[in-house]
Amino acid sequence: LADSMKVDESEGEMRLVVVVDEGPEYHVGDVTIEGNSRYSQSDLRQLFEIDAGQVFDTAAVEKTQTDLLNLYADDGYIYAQVRPVQRVRPDTTVVDLVWQIQEGDPAHVRHVVIRGNTVTHESVIRRQIFVTPGERFRRTDVRNSLLSLEGLGFFEPGIIPTTRVVDEETGDIDLTLEVKERRTGSFTVGAAVGGGTGLSG
Repeated sequence: LADSMKVDESEGEMRLVVVVDEGPEYHVGDVTIEGNSRYSQSDLRQLFEIDAGQVFDTAAVEKTQTDLLNLYADDGYIYAQVRPVQRVRPDTTVVDLVWQIQEGDPAHVRHVVIRGNTVTHESVIRRQIFVTPGERFRRTDVRNSLLSLEGLGFFEPGIIPTTRVVDEETGDIDLTLEVKERRTGSFTVGAAVGGGTGLSG
């Protein structure tokens, strides 16, 4: 990278000229996976955004890393670590890529706590929750629960889920869902009159 200043005397302007040397283009060599047991090599490779023979792309590596972490997190492995190790072959423009995975153990849900429901019965809320105590914690289940709860129309958008580790040895967690009741005149009347709404008015 270099720059220089040039003066255009005819127009009385000074121009900055920047010269960029991009360097050689690197390509991907061998792509290997280490440390996986929950998922097979073929399962993981389906998520690869970059593979052998392609131009090396940092953004594609980061996207693959995110997708692999999401795959594990959606099966309870929220403590999994995925590290892409890049090894440039000496005197070449070839980069070997090693995906080092530490799966850890899956986390389970101990309790699901609901807060902020000053009007809506807890039973109404729990019918919309896909997270079950005793089962593995899956982020997809949390997302689906939030969508289902917001679909009721009883709560303000932006329900906040928080987790707390309750057992350091197993990594098990408690999940808390913080809701905020949506208070409108029509909603209040409906809750008071409708005997089958499952709400307390």
